[in-house]
Amino acid sequence: MSDYQTSPPVVFNNVSRFYGEVLGVNRVTFELQPGITSLVGPNGSGKSTLMNLMFGLLKPSRGEITVFGRSPYEPEKIFGRIGYCAQYDSFPRGATGNDFINSFLRVKGFSREDAWELTGKAAEMVGMTDAMHR
Repeated sequence: MSDYQTSPPVVFNNVSRFYGEVLGVNRVTFELQPGITSLVGPNGSGKSTLMNLMFGLLKPSRGEITVFGRSPYEPEKIFGRIGYCAQYDSFPRGATGNDFINSFLRVKGFSREDAWELTGKAAEMVGMTDAMHR
């Protein structure tokens, strides 16, 4: 069995994140096992920073993070097994419906051709073919 299959789902090893001189999180070490987990704490305690680090949206100033035995900076290798809904919705400026769906299919690992084909099928299924170029 590969590390990908046997590693704990999430591992933080002595992770710190600084924002200039401001400390976001300091020397965090834990293994997150399968099951339901929650992060609880007051505003400014580092919950969003931990989540953004885990999903590769931020890089740690120090330490190492793995998600299913992989780096969180390899989204094409981990996002097929995990999802993240951020605190604020964000639709990329200028992206069409086609671009938006296609980009997620590409991250999931579909080839360029297959992703465009599936994007078209998804638009047809929900009756949005005419709106997908907006």
